[in-house]
Amino acid sequence: MSANLIAFLQKRFESDPFRPEEIETLMRLTHEQPVRANEFVLQPGQSSTLIRFVDKGLFRSFYVDAAGEEHVKAFSAESEILPPGAAVVFSNESNVCVQAIEASSVISIEYYRLEQFLKDTNHLTNAFKTSLIFESIRADKRENDFLERDAKERYLRFLEDKAHLVGRVKQYDIASYIGISHVSLSRIKSALGE
Repeated sequence: MSANLIAFLQKRFESDPFRPEEIETLMRLTHEQPVRANEFVLQPGQSSTLIRFVDKGLFRSFYVDAAGEEHVKAFSAESEILPPGAAVVFSNESNVCVQAIEASSVISIEYYRLEQFLKDTNHLTNAFKTSLIFESIRADKRENDFLERDAKERYLRFLEDKAHLVGRVKQYDIASYIGISHVSLSRIKSALGE
């Protein structure tokens, strides 16, 4: 298991940490998968039973509307879980594309194995639920940004929250992520002196 995943788990579960034998068990349940730049790990209509953790690299999750326009929902970099978690948990087909932006590596675990692991390690269940709540709060924050902030404020929030992605993500994708055209983003950047 990667050092990134262990650090992620220790941070998320710091109130009730993993025991060494639990980390060993989890290591046996996961597998690492290299992903080439531009490769898709999930497309609309596909279902997946895998929870994927980004060990190295960067992904974008997006959907394509009826007019063929791409809309970026999320970026997932090192030490983040790839969407769509709900599709995995509820065994639904995905409605998004998940694509590597750069050469990457993910660590995967079958959801049913993770579920059994959590049952077997009873003390981690509450910490896992807290982790899910954290993800839900993060999604709500992004949704509120769209409703309450103008384009310039959303761009500044992106720079604040996702500074580690600047230079790794195309401007077109940033514009899509904050809900504007790439032309509008260019204007905002120009007004900010970028």
